[in-house]
Amino acid sequence: MKIKKIYLYDNKKQIWRLIPTDTKKLIIEERDIEKKQVYFSCIHSETGKKIFKNFQLDEKFWMGIETVYKDVIYFHKFVKPDMPQHKGIIAFDLNKQKVLWQNDDSNFLFVYDDKLYCYKQNFESRNYFILNYATGQVAEDIGGSVEKINELRKKAANPDDCSSYHFPQTFYPQSQIDERTNHTLSNLRNESVISGNIEYIGLNNLLLFNFLEAA
Repeated sequence: MKIKKIYLYDNKKQIWRLIPTDTKKLIIEERDIEKKQVYFSCIHSETGKKIFKNFQLDEKFWMGIETVYKDVIYFHKFVKPDMPQHKGIIAFDLNKQKVLWQNDDSNFLFVYDDKLYCYKQNFESRNYFILNYATGQVAEDIGGSVEKINELRKKAANPDDCSSYHFPQTFYPQSQIDERTNHTLSNLRNESVISGNIEYIGLNNLLLFNFLEAA
């Protein structure tokens, strides 16, 4: 069985995270641990065509991505290096490739219905705000209402419900699977130089699988 590659992505860096968008783009986060550098690239997920490559912000390493919403990437910094607590919000338009707005005083919570929910940390409490997702302007001051935030967070979480997700299985020649799948994956292992296991999902007469090809 011959597998035809649609495209190959190799930036000679360690891929740390892959984030697909709902506009058929793929955000690629790559990190050089020794040099303490983080790079962000973006390609069209179906063609591999480059949108941008090796983007960096002023902070070169202690950065991460909260989420991507309507082709806007929301970056965060960290309160302290090597500490998990996030700090600040930086909104970056991946099509225009420019920072739309930045808020160093607030921390990201979630995005829902074109509104970005965040908070400012007080000494013993939090003050919650709603921002315009594209401009960063304050649309509403919610105050300290944890109940309202939790209610909205539940609504925002519904599109990400994992109950319908399908998770892959590891292929073994002796697995109790249908003959066609066994034949296809066995031939693949015999004809290709594979490192590790083949993982697969059978869904609606479609066979999806992934593997690492040995160098």
